[in-house]
Amino acid sequence: LAERQYLFNRRFDMKAILPRLLHAGATIGPRTEAWLRSAEHSC
Repeated sequence: LAERQYLFNRRFDMKAILPRLLHAGATIGPRTEAWLRSAEHSC
């Protein structure tokens, strides 16, 4: 339960959203177009 609470609360930490997004974008590495488009079909 504590793990779920941590994950839920972490999503709404407004001060950390932009730095976390920038970090994720900088460290993910190159992706193919097929990988990017796979998100369209999973919704």
